[in-house]
Amino acid sequence: MRCFLVLVGIAFFACNSNHKTENPNSVLFVVDDLGRTDLSFYGSELYQTPNVDRLVENGTKLTNATCTARYSSRSSLMSGKYPTHGFIEQLDPALEKIISTDAKIEVLATGFNWSEGPVWLAEEEKIIFSDVPENKIFQWREKDGLSLYMMPSGYTGKAPKSGGIGSNGLTLDLNGNLILCQQGDRVISKLVSLKDSISPKFEQIVTNYNGKKFNSPNDAVFDRNGNMYFTDPSFGLGKEKSDIGFNGVYFFSKNGNLLLVNKTIDKPNGIAVSNDGTILYVSDSNSERPSIWAFDIISEGKVKNKRRLFDATKALHKSIDKQKADGMKLDSKGNIFFAGPGGVLIINPNGKHLGTIRLDKPTGNCEFANNGKTLFITCDDYLLRVDLK
Repeated sequence: MRCFLVLVGIAFFACNSNHKTENPNSVLFVVDDLGRTDLSFYGSELYQTPNVDRLVENGTKLTNATCTARYSSRSSLMSGKYPTHGFIEQLDPALEKIISTDAKIEVLATGFNWSEGPVWLAEEEKIIFSDVPENKIFQWREKDGLSLYMMPSGYTGKAPKSGGIGSNGLTLDLNGNLILCQQGDRVISKLVSLKDSISPKFEQIVTNYNGKKFNSPNDAVFDRNGNMYFTDPSFGLGKEKSDIGFNGVYFFSKNGNLLLVNKTIDKPNGIAVSNDGTILYVSDSNSERPSIWAFDIISEGKVKNKRRLFDATKALHKSIDKQKADGMKLDSKGNIFFAGPGGVLIINPNGKHLGTIRLDKPTGNCEFANNGKTLFITCDDYLLRVDLK
């Protein structure tokens, strides 16, 4: 791969800032052979985010900014290392058993419109993830970096379409088949063949509820028995109107039976099932009170005892990115890694907030790899990686 680093020059800003930092801020313009560009801001202990526009919008004043080189958005150059972004915020001593407070959050790739739905393919040792507005799925592997995995991913029609056109959540069934929440087609499908990146073939497995099209299937998870739970909010519809008339959480059995689990959550988004199969978790992207709801699973597709396990309102008010509740994954101990305000929040099974992988950019989802020792994160235009304990 050819990579061109274009230095934008050295600049010093004499702004009346109330913040002081010993480290100079670094601004860099990167162009690679795919035509991607990336304007970044690094080096500040106070503002560990690369999004200069958001910093300026929030009234941040940059001091002693200098221009330095960093690595390509798609591969490491010369040193064999990746640039880093963000930091680990500890709120409880229990966090130390999960992740080191000194853990480095690596930027593996950039340039996406909105990255989402990561899935680890263990046999191929690669992560795949959606770029929802671009109707694409990308793949990243250590040895050869980033490339297109498939296009289209969520909308297979030809007419122009508004809203979320690509795939959003991705998951694997118990047989290892790739299952896609296809927002554009408003269905959930299985990938049946992929001869090349531009010729995917899908089989639609869930298409409607009582004869009415889904809104925009967002995320899905399989339980230990091979049954699927999924969320169907309306915020991916764009200008289209909901046929169903509500935002739902559904259960689709391995035998092909569809049940409505709940329709009282304002904006159901991320979804997970506890490791013992007894609790269903659903994140709510409510703009005023983002939360994680928990339900007791009393039988397949039937739940009771709806309760707010975690209220992210406080985190929302303190956050820079103002991200609402999004995707989540559970580790082997049942801790919830929850994409929400500030980055990836780590919540224990009792709903206690232990700490946050602070990214200060809108964060969509995450995925474990390498037996839970690695966490990949889809964060706005970034693909990130951090080591866990």
